Amino acid sequence: MIKQYDMKFGDSFLLNENSKNPYLIDFGSKAGYISKNIKLRYDKVIEDLLAIGSERVTFLLTHFHEDHYLGILYMMNTLEQREIEFKFKKILVPDIRNINALSSIISLLFHKAFLESILLGRKKTSCFSN
Repeated sequence: MIKQYDMKFGDSFLLNENSKNPYLIDFGSKAGYISKNIKLRYDKVIEDLLAIGSERVTFLLTHFHEDHYLGILYMMNTLEQREIEFKFKKILVPDIRNINALSSIISLLFHKAFLESILLGRKKTSCFSN
């Protein structure tokens, strides 16, 4: 089964052919544009992932655009707010050769970690497997 999600500014796919090795491919939407409509689209993907189960889905990025890592940060925050622990089986990303993309990713991850640990005092959870 290949499920296509219209993320409004591009598509994301859930490839779940044999239910043994499902892949979420290119999750995310236009950077900086998370409207109510986009949240509903994100939440549908998250709902489908939860139905499959934690540590079964591989997250695959085919290219490094802001929309994808902002999407995954949204997913992490949403799961944390719902107090759901979800980990991907694997996360496959392309080699980062663009210094601007790398800087943006590091900056976003730093700000998220800073807000969680210093300002919000929340326990740290992550959708990334070790």
